[in-house]
Amino acid sequence: MKKWLLNILQCIQDIYQILKEIKALYNQFTIVTAHLQTIIRLIENYNHLAEEREKTVDTDQHQREIKLLDIGQVMKILNISESTYYRWVENGELQPRKKGKRHYYYLFDLQDQIAKCKLKGRL
Repeated sequence: MKKWLLNILQCIQDIYQILKEIKALYNQFTIVTAHLQTIIRLIENYNHLAEEREKTVDTDQHQREIKLLDIGQVMKILNISESTYYRWVENGELQPRKKGKRHYYYLFDLQDQIAKCKLKGRL
């Protein structure tokens, strides 16, 4: 073969090798990109959970500052009768804070029962 033709062949082979290396780097880049996207998603989820927790803590602290509710207010909030109230206390569905023989609640104490009442259509 002529020398110039051999030089062209060598150049084409070199270009081919370079392209193979570029492809290998691209594949590695794709893997790294996928991992970075996963890390970003995890950080965003962590931040979201942290924000939700802060809101919950703020809400709980705020609700603790609210006055205590008596039996009448609880029955009104839950839309239940007095007999239902005492049955729930006896069954442990409501757990009052007691002062002497009187029952009191913070609003956050009633959250589970409020949710159940909403499901049953009472609220």
